[in-house]
Amino acid sequence: MIHWNPFQRLPNLVEVRLSQAYEGEELYFSAGAYLKLETLYLGDMQGLKWIMVGNGAMPQLQQLYMSELPQLEELPLGIQHLRKLQSLHLDDVSSKLTEKLKNPSDETGVRGNIAHIREAVIGFWADGEWNELRL
Repeated sequence: MIHWNPFQRLPNLVEVRLSQAYEGEELYFSAGAYLKLETLYLGDMQGLKWIMVGNGAMPQLQQLYMSELPQLEELPLGIQHLRKLQSLHLDDVSSKLTEKLKNPSDETGVRGNIAHIREAVIGFWADGEWNELRL
């Protein structure tokens, strides 16, 4: 899990794009981190399984894009703390997470964690074609 984060020394970041930037399984955004961040893109991190968001982290985040995270098994733990999040896009995440989100009955309670988000979209491959599902 990442504990040291060089970007926390840049308190005025508004947008961060990380692609092929991390090889670990867990990524943690601690409370008080990225106070002005509005857009976060995480992509092409082949080993990333879990993302955790501490209460008070990224309080201004409005857009979260996660793409090509084939091992991501769950929505970010603590995503409900991102109260200003308006747009969530998940593309090419694990089939386990995709199936949980596609389930309209929400037996796992996953959709309840993102009920506050105005636009949530998951993109996935099925039968050789790209599909997008608005949640």
